[in-house]
Amino acid sequence: MQKVSAPLKWLIIVAAALLAAVLGACGILTYAYNKADVIPPVLEAPTLNGTPLSFESSTWTQYVCFGLKEKSLSQMADGITAVISAQVGDTLQLTAPSGYTVNYSIKMEGETTAEGSYKSIELTQVGSGFFSVTLTKQKSDKQPYGSFTYIAALEIAAKPEIKFSATECTQGQVIAVTVRNTDVQPAIETALKAEPFELYGDVWKTLLGFTYNHETGEYPVTVTVDENTTKSEVIKVTDGTFSKQYMTMSSETTDATMNVPGAAQQWRDKIWPLYETADDEIYWSGQFIWPVDGRQINTEYGLFRYVNGVYSERHAGLDIDGDTGDSVYAPANGRVVLAEYLHYTGNTIVIEHGGGLKSFLYHMDELSVNEGDMVTQGQIIGKVGTTGYSTGAHMHYEVRIANQSISPLDVLDGTSGIYFTA
Repeated sequence: MQKVSAPLKWLIIVAAALLAAVLGACGILTYAYNKADVIPPVLEAPTLNGTPLSFESSTWTQYVCFGLKEKSLSQMADGITAVISAQVGDTLQLTAPSGYTVNYSIKMEGETTAEGSYKSIELTQVGSGFFSVTLTKQKSDKQPYGSFTYIAALEIAAKPEIKFSATECTQGQVIAVTVRNTDVQPAIETALKAEPFELYGDVWKTLLGFTYNHETGEYPVTVTVDENTTKSEVIKVTDGTFSKQYMTMSSETTDATMNVPGAAQQWRDKIWPLYETADDEIYWSGQFIWPVDGRQINTEYGLFRYVNGVYSERHAGLDIDGDTGDSVYAPANGRVVLAEYLHYTGNTIVIEHGGGLKSFLYHMDELSVNEGDMVTQGQIIGKVGTTGYSTGAHMHYEVRIANQSISPLDVLDGTSGIYFTA
């Protein structure tokens, strides 16, 4: 066997020692790497309009093994708990810990609709989505670095919209006020007689009626949805144009109706309380129909009436020509709140259409419904007649909002402000 020379022997010994040292160092480094903990900084969660966002994920990297190696730790959250509710046009204020680059994004219906590094974000789109913000510490001089992402669910609603159908009208007309895009019942402040807002489908609405002798002038109206949504207008009411009527009434008719003891008190007891009632539910929709066929008007709304040469009263409704026994139809869906004989108006029906809007139908020959009945548009509710204080067969049709009688013709021809929903 050939002997190994002494120099080669020492070379092998040195190489083995070096290899052992290298392996030992690698083992030490591996052990140190495995034992080293990555400890991300404890950050205070960013806030959006004061609401803390939910932690979503992070990756944090530190130098270990005496700065020779990098070690990272990634973390993921289980779910999202933060929810931000806002409206289009709102500005969201983002606050975040200092010392980090801030980048946000908004995704609506899966598409990115906004992104940037701003601390103030204006919302422009209705819908549901997510707001996320990433805080980044850049890699520099072997200092720890990484990123943290926080998130919140976004619910962005349309901003409430308040509209007036008009700000000027004549006596006998109606101004509607509508409010869209809110689940909160709006409030109205005014010296006018105003019923509370009610829901017409998905639109809140109230009706301001101005009867034939409403005092002219200017009336401030303020509508409030919340502390950020309010609108004020001044309603100007001007004189309407009304004609005069001269009629002759026999003493027999007067004595059998107006002059009956207790007739006036009966009227007040039965009719006046109805001015103050209003159903929360809105029963009607679409345009009202004429309560009798023919559509021939005998007496106009609001005219000055003189009986036997003496001024008597203003006419609060519309007298429509008809023959005794002609059918009388419900002008719109509603609830019958009165159906009985009164000395002044004979066989009388009052229908509540919802929100204080009512139809009054007088002088009928007979009634086909009872108080409490629900009626549908076009349903026969009685027959034309000449009962009560009347000179001949006809249908007296009156429409009121609270205690304000409004032009029935406007309601029947579709031009009334009651139809405003824009």
